[in-house]
Amino acid sequence: MGYSCTAIASFAKESIMLQLQSAGPAEEGNCWHCKGQKYFEEQGREQDDGAVTGTVWRFIQDNRCHKVGSYRINSDGTIQRFPTATAAMRQAAKVWADANYQRVYNHSF
Repeated sequence: MGYSCTAIASFAKESIMLQLQSAGPAEEGNCWHCKGQKYFEEQGREQDDGAVTGTVWRFIQDNRCHKVGSYRINSDGTIQRFPTATAAMRQAAKVWADANYQRVYNHSF
C-alpha cells in the first residue's frame, strides 16, 4: 500500500523537487544542493485532508544530518512551507501542478 494524497498535491511535490534538484547535482531522488549545502527530504505520515507533509534535513560532517524544518503541501497543491524553496519556486510549483492536473484529468482544480 502506498502513500495517499491528492493528485494535485503530488504534482506540486514533484515540481518543487525538480526545481530544487535543478539547482545542482543530486545523488538520490530526494536530495538536492542549495548554497553549497546538501539536503534531503523525508516524507511524513499520511494526512486525512490529502496534504503531503515531511521533514527537510541538511547533511553535516561525518555523514550525519541536522533537521532544518518541516514542509507542507496542502491538498489543493499550495505549498505552505518548504525549507530552501523560494516563494517563486513554491508559486511555480503550484502553477505547474494546476496545469498538470488539468492535462491529466481534463478538469480544473
